Amino acid sequence: PFPPWHIALGMVPVLMHPSPRTIAVIGLGSGATLYAAGGREETKRITSIEIVAPQLATLRQLVRVKSDSGLRAVLNDARIVYRFADARRFILLGGETYDIIEADALRPASPYAGNLYSEEYFELMKNHLSVGGFAVTWAPTERVIRTFVKVFPHAMLYRDSNIHMMIGSRQPFEWDSAAINARLRSTYTQAYYSRGGVPLQRYVTALATAEIIAFSPDYERSRLGDINTDLFPRDEFLVGALGAPLNLKRPERGLRVISRPAPGSK
Repeated sequence: PFPPWHIALGMVPVLMHPSPRTIAVIGLGSGATLYAAGGREETKRITSIEIVAPQLATLRQLVRVKSDSGLRAVLNDARIVYRFADARRFILLGGETYDIIEADALRPASPYAGNLYSEEYFELMKNHLSVGGFAVTWAPTERVIRTFVKVFPHAMLYRDSNIHMMIGSRQPFEWDSAAINARLRSTYTQAYYSRGGVPLQRYVTALATAEIIAFSPDYERSRLGDINTDLFPRDEFLVGALGAPLNLKRPERGLRVISRPAPGSK
């Protein structure tokens, strides 16, 4: 079965978006995040951007040796278009915009991971979103949160027992629990995730107990000096914190705590 953190990374943003017709997923990997991003009937095209071209053939070989319902489902999904290229170059030169752009989770200290956690990368994502579109990233470090919030005027930190992620947009958006739950209960979405062997109740519980913090344009971004850039990918080189930690415990101007789990709920 697909790892729950990859499923959550792909699932939560598509449930949040009102109508995610076009999605780009950077990194094919095991196919888990790519699969999870396909859970909405409104989605017409999913572009998988992978720099290692043989990865798709490897997954096709794997599913013949070890049958897995989730992997089989993603490989048979006619909405997915595979592109083998450097993702930043592909997005920069492709001339397309997307309702959702996200990267499959990559450990921040992996070689060259800084290219997918930098201020410049997040700017590239922001500039290739459709109106109301979401950029999404795993948020494994506070520095990633700082970098992301510095770029996006509207940003949201989502943390549950499976994943910590950032969702950002050029336009305002809200956490609408009722709409998210309604989309999760739709016939298409229920059938889609069931075919992949996804235990939906796990994610229903996670969504209900997640910590959600929103950052608006009023948030003071000048304080966010300790960030990742292309020239200084600090997380990749394990550089320690260079300033005071972010205050995420209490509301302040431009920071709103939407939901915080009760003690012992995680």
